[in-house]
Amino acid sequence: RKDILSNEEIGTLAKTPCQNISIKKAFIFSCCTGLRFCDIKELRYSDIDFTSEKITIDQQKTGKAVIIDLNSTAQKILGKPGNPKELVFSLPTYWGCAKTVKAWVKRAGIEKNITWHCARHSFAVNLLTSPQRPDIKTVSSTLGHTSLKHTEKYTRVVDELKKKAVNALPDYDI
Repeated sequence: RKDILSNEEIGTLAKTPCQNISIKKAFIFSCCTGLRFCDIKELRYSDIDFTSEKITIDQQKTGKAVIIDLNSTAQKILGKPGNPKELVFSLPTYWGCAKTVKAWVKRAGIEKNITWHCARHSFAVNLLTSPQRPDIKTVSSTLGHTSLKHTEKYTRVVDELKKKAVNALPDYDI
């Protein structure tokens, strides 16, 4: 089971210092785009259309093309266009990044087991629970899933969150 970061917790992380600014930016970028670590590590400026504010990549895991709209936070993280052949983020190995993220999350006071892939899961759940409530097909397309069944696991998390919210209401004496 993967822990999910709420939008508030992502905001807390964004304000918390991290020993590697590139890892911090890349992780928050993953929370805003749903991109996997392997896709972020290989992301080049040539994959980004700064005019239409979109990323177009062939995902490493599926080989499937995915187009991702960039929200304002993702755009700020990217900044100005760089050399098209250049990597957007200069990242160490996956394990180096994972170790840094773990320490950073702890420093932020978030008591969850957060891995890099939790950023992708958080993106999906935060989309599904947003006031706009996009349908599952939209979320599936944004994540580049090959089938809706891969996206359905996030609806279980949303159902759990709704149950927790309802059960958090106080008991009323009548």
